[in-house]
Amino acid sequence: MSAAERNFALGVDIGGTKVAVGLVDHEGNIVAQTRKPMIANGSAEAGLQAVIDAIDSLTGTTQFHRIGVCAPGPLDPKTGVVLNPPNLPCWRNFPLGAKLAEKYEHPVKVDNDANAAALAETRWGAARGYHYVFYGTVGTGIGTGIVLDGRIYHGYTGAAAEGGHVTIDYHGPVCACGKRGCIEILAAGPAIGKRARSRLRPIRREDRPSSLWRTGASKM
Repeated sequence: MSAAERNFALGVDIGGTKVAVGLVDHEGNIVAQTRKPMIANGSAEAGLQAVIDAIDSLTGTTQFHRIGVCAPGPLDPKTGVVLNPPNLPCWRNFPLGAKLAEKYEHPVKVDNDANAAALAETRWGAARGYHYVFYGTVGTGIGTGIVLDGRIYHGYTGAAAEGGHVTIDYHGPVCACGKRGCIEILAAGPAIGKRARSRLRPIRREDRPSSLWRTGASKM
């Protein structure tokens, strides 16, 4: 079967800093992929254009027949509307699914990124063969996903697994979602880096171990 004859789907992973795009065949094999920067702090249209540019840079003239998109929540998986994601401030009540369907004239499914990752783990990864799965991911934010009997558990509003925005310290720092002491503001990647830098800062430069300063702190 030639590449032109294969029934490709397009997977799009949108994060606070990047857009990852992959062409996937009917057996779940990634046949091509790329990553491009995401414009998370600009206008809604600039954010959409960053996604479109990433898709077009990979696909070119390659035919695909459907699009699956995962993005930070909260979002509505039924309508494809991105509601109020702290790590994508460019989008508030943004109809991402409808915009991409209009652009590419293919069916589009939008879901929370951690939900999608949880489902993928049950199909092809570490959770394969398990009926009840709770998945967690740490990056720019913290996401969680729940899979019950092979299906994503969305709950009534679609945000059943928004674990990153559970408050664990009512006197903690204000999260980008507006609440205090969320798990995400305390334990996501930026928070870990911030704590590490604060612990290094009081140490005089001449007292810092050279290996730590050159290889560790320079990457934070």
